[in-house]
Amino acid sequence: MSATEQRALTAEQDNFVWQFICSHMDDDDKDPNAVIRDSYGGNGSRYLQEMANWHDIHFCSACGMPNKKDRLVFQQNVEGKGFNLCGACAVKYQNWRAETPSRKPDVEWFVQLNTH
Repeated sequence: MSATEQRALTAEQDNFVWQFICSHMDDDDKDPNAVIRDSYGGNGSRYLQEMANWHDIHFCSACGMPNKKDRLVFQQNVEGKGFNLCGACAVKYQNWRAETPSRKPDVEWFVQLNTH
């Protein structure tokens, strides 16, 4: 799967997005369950994915951490390849690159090796 393809959110990511939506709702916002039913034909996964995009929530391509939880610097579109890395995975990636300079490892290979 390429970095630009949207993959389904994990249960943990679904929960994070749901909690984020609920914690940022205004009094006049429509109930998310009603929105899912009325506007998304009951497709909660599609709703959560679109809400993640709307709220600018990105997930680390390796470990899945949301950028809104990252205490370090979350890096988007690493090396222009569409992969995102949380601060911890970015440090791990830089160390991994330094340890294997002859192979010229890239971020896509790193993500494949480190995806949980």
